[in-house]
Amino acid sequence: MWILDNEYNPALLVFLAAFVALVVFVAWIKTGRKEVLYLLGMVIVLDVGLVMYERFTISDREAIQATLLRVARELETNDRAAVYAAIHPKAVDQRMQAEAELPKYTFSECRITKIHETKVEGNQSPKKATVEFNIIASGSFRSGADVLGETKIPRFIRLSLEQDTDGQWKVTDYYHASPEQAIMQQTGNSDFPKP
Repeated sequence: MWILDNEYNPALLVFLAAFVALVVFVAWIKTGRKEVLYLLGMVIVLDVGLVMYERFTISDREAIQATLLRVARELETNDRAAVYAAIHPKAVDQRMQAEAELPKYTFSECRITKIHETKVEGNQSPKKATVEFNIIASGSFRSGADVLGETKIPRFIRLSLEQDTDGQWKVTDYYHASPEQAIMQQTGNSDFPKP
């Protein structure tokens, strides 16, 4: 349900619930009928139930965000085995690419600065998603014989994910570029891969 799976759901849900309860309360004040009072009680119980449901149910978007934050922490602590475990078993090429790239990096910070978009395709099995976000990575980075000392590097990342049989979201594909390249791609002036 869209109201339970959007970025602003707690505030929006509470606002709508309070508005409906207020409308029913005003109707009870105007009519004085006990049936409207019973309706008000049912609306309040339903509102509390919806808020509790929202709090205790993890949506796909929330699960994806938790996965991203977990992987960012694992990168920051240089736990490469845990990062590799976040790659879907069928994404063999991506795992090989990650195993070739990650040893070149020693992170001191990996922070997600903005999640631009999360698209979940839930009408198929297994569920698939695409998420675009920015990060700031700090650390030392090696390229061949050259070593870049403690440096901060911003990156734009697009991940394709698939929900595994155990309900975990795993990476099936990824692209990364400088934020400038991503902006150029959005305006049609770059060869950065489109989703």
